Amino acid sequence: MTNFKVMQGHVPLSWDLNFIDSLGWKKFNYNTDLHNARWQGDAEQYSKVNADVKFSVVYDIFENYPTEFEFINKHFQWLNNKHLVLFKFSPGESSGLHTDRYAYYSNKYDIQNDHDIFRVIVFLEDWKSGHYLEVNGKGFTNWSAGDWVGWDLPTPHLAANLGTEERYTLQITGTLF
Repeated sequence: MTNFKVMQGHVPLSWDLNFIDSLGWKKFNYNTDLHNARWQGDAEQYSKVNADVKFSVVYDIFENYPTEFEFINKHFQWLNNKHLVLFKFSPGESSGLHTDRYAYYSNKYDIQNDHDIFRVIVFLEDWKSGHYLEVNGKGFTNWSAGDWVGWDLPTPHLAANLGTEERYTLQITGTLF
């Protein structure tokens, strides 16, 4: 088995979840032509994915991001080229087991070595029954708002909401300094 780099930590979050829920989410089915065009080589990995994604909350330049996201630069200084996406998984939605290929990210930031890329998932609220993350065969539950898990390429992982309430996460993709 390949040795993957998996890290965990915690960052303080200072907002009410109503801030996240008020962002105007739009339904985005990964199994669409839009997904295939945006993520090209990653499309087959997500054949079972169906998650709500707020792409207008992708901040590539950190000059105009909401103050609620100030913690990112402070606590993730070790990441360069930060790319943010907020996810809301409704009950019954999951990503299925996959490994990311970062085709869109690598192209956008002209990354030549995919092994420099690191992915972080920040949990935006306390764990609820049925919410699940698995990274390299290790399951994560019972998290607190602000806990995070990160990994390098090509670590297998999955996310699921088998509960009755929405599951909110912030995904940060970056390159290691």
